[in-house]
Amino acid sequence: MHTVDLLLDSAHIARRVQDLMERHDIGKRNQSSELARILDLSFSQAHRKMRGNSPWTLVQIKKVASHYGEPPSTLIDTFADTDATPTKGVAHDAALVIGEKELP
Repeated sequence: MHTVDLLLDSAHIARRVQDLMERHDIGKRNQSSELARILDLSFSQAHRKMRGNSPWTLVQIKKVASHYGEPPSTLIDTFADTDATPTKGVAHDAALVIGEKELP
């Protein structure tokens, strides 16, 4: 599985959503109902998402994070190497590749 696939893994996001809800005092028994309400899903659809058995869209991730006043990065990893720790405010060399062109 590619690193990007791991970062958007349904089970991984579900665990993060569970953690987010727990921090906002939503008990485990109410999390699927709460998610169904936030995303306008049926209870069973929300329950599958909370178990990591249904894929998450970026729109859904944004909506859940926004509902709790947190950035979407709370629910997904925003750095490519899961073994590395993210560095905040540190400049890195990078290149933008567009077709055959590479811009520093």
